[in-house]
Amino acid sequence: MLKKITAAVATLALALGMVAVTATSASAHHNTVEGYVTCTTDFKYQVNWSITNSENDKSETITASNRTTAVPVRSTLVASQTKVFTEVVTTNDALTLTVTGTWSNAVTHEDSGTIKKNAFPTCDPSTFP
Repeated sequence: MLKKITAAVATLALALGMVAVTATSASAHHNTVEGYVTCTTDFKYQVNWSITNSENDKSETITASNRTTAVPVRSTLVASQTKVFTEVVTTNDALTLTVTGTWSNAVTHEDSGTIKKNAFPTCDPSTFP
């Protein structure tokens, strides 16, 4: 009987341990990075990068950015904030924004978003009425 109780307790402990591991992974800090493109009045491409802080109780500082003209290092997002950063480009090549965020509890994570070439609108003046 003691062996059955010990086995049941061990099984329960393992199951609870797996739940704890899964819950930890699901609550990982991250940014949602998305981009969209519109045309400017002078027929260039305005790229709007949207970054959302996943944490509802922690602020974040961008500590690295591969597109610093759009998203400067040391930009901050408060808890759960979505912030839009804008840049203007002249070509419709695919673009990727990669940022590293450091949260107020010292957790750091890198995230990226990509705009594909076919997501660019036609900004050629000859196509406008």
